[in-house]
Amino acid sequence: MKWDESTVSLASVGTLGSPTYIYGSTVSVNGIPVEFINDSYVPATASGIPMGASFAAGTFNNPIAGTYTNWPMSEVLRQYLYPYIEPVLSLSVVNPVTGTTYAEVGTTPSIQVDASLTMYPRNSSEWISDWTLIGTTYSHLTRTGGPQVIQGLPGTYVTVSAIAPTYSGTTNVSKTYTFAISNNGNTASILSGPGVPFGFSYSVSKDIEFISPFYSSFESSTGLTGSKLASIIGSTYSIKKVIPFIGLSQSVKFSLNGSGYLHFAYPYSYGPIQTIKDPNGFIIHDMSSFSASLYTGFTYSTNTLSPSSPYSYYGNYRVYRTIHACSYTGGGEFEIIF
Repeated sequence: MKWDESTVSLASVGTLGSPTYIYGSTVSVNGIPVEFINDSYVPATASGIPMGASFAAGTFNNPIAGTYTNWPMSEVLRQYLYPYIEPVLSLSVVNPVTGTTYAEVGTTPSIQVDASLTMYPRNSSEWISDWTLIGTTYSHLTRTGGPQVIQGLPGTYVTVSAIAPTYSGTTNVSKTYTFAISNNGNTASILSGPGVPFGFSYSVSKDIEFISPFYSSFESSTGLTGSKLASIIGSTYSIKKVIPFIGLSQSVKFSLNGSGYLHFAYPYSYGPIQTIKDPNGFIIHDMSSFSASLYTGFTYSTNTLSPSSPYSYYGNYRVYRTIHACSYTGGGEFEIIF
């Protein structure tokens, strides 16, 4: 053994195939630090670097050194180039009978359910490990088989559609559909019961609401009773409108022809009708003059009316009818205004 003066070649540092560690505070190349040090706050979110972040000295949790050090440029670039982007979920539920998210109470519409997913996995650990579409046959509560895995590159777009017949015999009740996905390794095998979608990473929900319709018809009799209301609901000659909101005009229009006593029936919660106009635009009922029996050709049920069987599930209604028999054979619309 002999001592010799060691030499370091600046043209070659380290050994090919082996890691090279350089320690210093700080380490510079050509006078420029290879670490990124800036104690200013990031003024706006930049990719994976959030607004308000800082790269001040000694704030990087260094797993190799086991302590806080300055930020390596490689880690700053990693945060910028490889941000975590959440999957984007969308869900649409439509009752094809009404073209809306509303359905008539007591019916069984086949709801069109369309879900979509755009995912941005950085690696296989962020693939979709399971998904469920609750309220359809794609729900993990009803389907057979194992976890539903979705693999792909960032930007992968996946869609799933289903027809879901649903029923409610109670008015003002909602049926909820939920599209949920897991990108954290959880699968349906560990998820069950009322906790769904507990355990899933992301979800989106939409509702179908069952409501009671508006009706209008010409009837031969004059009674303001539950049986008369049931007759209006069950008549094939009645004009029915499944309307969730009556809009800014606060009005509903009916196009109908016939003769007899003209009836309007609607959910009691809407309150009294303020004005009724005939197809020519003439006011044939004015609530402001109703007590004086002026400007009105109508009477109405003062108490709630519930239709008799088999339509008792429609809930409480209010019914207006003309005091005298009348007829109309034109093509215009009657308008009731609340």
